[in-house]
Amino acid sequence: MQYALRAAVGVLVALLIGGAVYAGPVADFLAVNPAVAAQISLETGSPGAYLAYEEWPESWVERLEEMVSAYVAGEPLPFTIPVEPASLDAGDSTVAAYASLDLGRDAYLAQIGHMLYLEMEERLPWSLAGYTDDELSYLFSSSNYFRLAESGGSLIYRTSMGPEGQDAVGLLGDPRDVFGFLLEEPEQGRALLGSSQEETVANLSEWFHDYLYALSLAATESPEAFYRQYPYLTDRLRRLPVEDLGDIYVAIDGSWSASALFAQILRATNIPVKKVIVALEDAAGREEEHAGLVISVSGEARYLPLIDDLYTGWALGANPMLPSVSTGWALWWNVWLDEATFFSISARHLDARVLARLSYEAIEQYRADAAWNMATYGTLVSVCTYRTLSGCQWEAMGNAVMFGLQDQRSLTIDEARSFWTFMQDVLAHYGNDPCEACERIDEAQREWCTRTGRCDETAWPDR
Repeated sequence: MQYALRAAVGVLVALLIGGAVYAGPVADFLAVNPAVAAQISLETGSPGAYLAYEEWPESWVERLEEMVSAYVAGEPLPFTIPVEPASLDAGDSTVAAYASLDLGRDAYLAQIGHMLYLEMEERLPWSLAGYTDDELSYLFSSSNYFRLAESGGSLIYRTSMGPEGQDAVGLLGDPRDVFGFLLEEPEQGRALLGSSQEETVANLSEWFHDYLYALSLAATESPEAFYRQYPYLTDRLRRLPVEDLGDIYVAIDGSWSASALFAQILRATNIPVKKVIVALEDAAGREEEHAGLVISVSGEARYLPLIDDLYTGWALGANPMLPSVSTGWALWWNVWLDEATFFSISARHLDARVLARLSYEAIEQYRADAAWNMATYGTLVSVCTYRTLSGCQWEAMGNAVMFGLQDQRSLTIDEARSFWTFMQDVLAHYGNDPCEACERIDEAQREWCTRTGRCDETAWPDR
């Protein structure tokens, strides 16, 4: 309706002044939203050179209007999808590239056209209004989708892996495919698009937790080779065959590609996301770089220090076991940190390239606190080891747990009592005594494993 109204106004203006300057509803929208228009820019001509929307040739402006018209009418986009990938040399570090600059430009116009369509037609519960220039740039600059590079004596639009840049790991096509994934994900048929930005991020975090594998392939098959076999962003949204793991949702090259995928999916809902580098210290004091995310929701920045914490290690399992709390919301409250909390556990890095540095002790404490607060399956496993020592009695089990916490974790009696009170509330939701509760918690874990295929029962702790 909004689009149709702008189109009608544009036609009226054109008639009144002779039709010489009418460009279309998108141009009209951008004329009254200069902050958005100012962040639309396409890398072109030479690597690192960006052409702003106000300087675009008329053919590009008209092509953008075509994209939005297709969305409004529910028609196919005016270019062939899937786009044709470029042929790349085996040693090229490029993940994938568009067969021509025209194809890459069309793919970019399709992405920003969809974002403008969602805003113009008010298809989302939130708006671009109020976003900062930086936040708008994370949506509308072509650097979020690909980079211009020289290859074999000519220029290509390429995507790549690794810490540098924000570009997508995969070739882009019709953004309605990604938006459709958010409306109904393929495993449970759930809507990941929520009624708020926070709910959408929480839902997508839960989906990553349940289904995504982020890993490196064996040396015999490079990440680049895998991505060239499955070059499209939409390939990340379906199960792919991986040796020894079966058909899985996979992001090759760990946190770098997983963070790019998370950001790209959210950009389909006009939520600005930035991939960042966080330096982590291991137990031996060595520093390694990993990917995190910074996201702006409801005018507030939230930090995910380690995207790996969504889908690996301590966080995995049928967690949280908290009554009436989804895994997504538990991750949002405990893993996505507000700015004050994030910088209370990390130090701002002196190198402008790296956002922050986390010591080994800070990482371990952050994860331990999150695991306890979320009542993860792993946390409850450790508590349930005391059940046979207590004769399945709450009081006796509580005394054993509190003694263990004071002895092994050096907690004060008040800290241990607070933890046990919380754990008992969680356990009591599942059974009338500790033994019944722990058995039902194992049943919940089995159901999660069956649904996600993410765990092997033979590897569970022997209790």
